[in-house]
Amino acid sequence: MFLFSIFSQRLTDLNEKLRFEIYCIKWYLCDNDVKTSLKIFQEVTLRPMTLVAGGLVPANMDTFAKVINSSYSYYNLVTAFNIA
Repeated sequence: MFLFSIFSQRLTDLNEKLRFEIYCIKWYLCDNDVKTSLKIFQEVTLRPMTLVAGGLVPANMDTFAKVINSSYSYYNLVTAFNIA
């Protein structure tokens, strides 16, 4: 789960970086075909690229942190009931 979350977060970060790099290109110096292609490509990068775990939740570091936090809470709850 950790490696899957790391890979998904890296994919999301690279997508955002790609969008910024396309924005920084001097597109106004290019011909119309290249301008149009860059605009389309930048529009496509607006949608965040994320891997989805089990088709339900996005796999990123936030989701991983929530899973770990829930697991720890459940563990503490179980050990508290076992002591009493």
